Amino acid sequence: MNLPEKEHIRPLIVIPVYNHGGTLRDVVVRVLDVCADVLVVDDGSTDVNTREVIGGLPARLIRYEENRGKGEAILRAASEAKRLGMTHIITIDADGQHDPADLDRFMPVIREDPLAIVVGKRFFDRTVPFSSRFGRGFSNFWLKVQTG
Repeated sequence: MNLPEKEHIRPLIVIPVYNHGGTLRDVVVRVLDVCADVLVVDDGSTDVNTREVIGGLPARLIRYEENRGKGEAILRAASEAKRLGMTHIITIDADGQHDPADLDRFMPVIREDPLAIVVGKRFFDRTVPFSSRFGRGFSNFWLKVQTG
């Protein structure tokens, strides 16, 4: 296995999107302020024309005509990252709930352990809908069970 050298980390920031046209452009602009390599994977959005929303921005776009699920979007992004010679992918949601400024916090961890899977943890309070809090809590629980 060829391991990325610590000095040669090349992350691709991946923004999977499904019907978040109202927040997507702002998220892409904010991510581009931190990293130049951005890939938007449109998972069959029906609310807007994603190509027009991000038009003029130096971000790559892959678009599915039909919704295939976030997992498929991320797998496609990983394949694209490999094709482009990137060493890592970092995903950020298109709904604006992640702060792109936090992306810089991942880099020291990736450099220290290039094979690590790094997961950010969002803090959520009562302003976040119960269904979202439940889903995040459920995911966090199983991640903890699997990884310790």
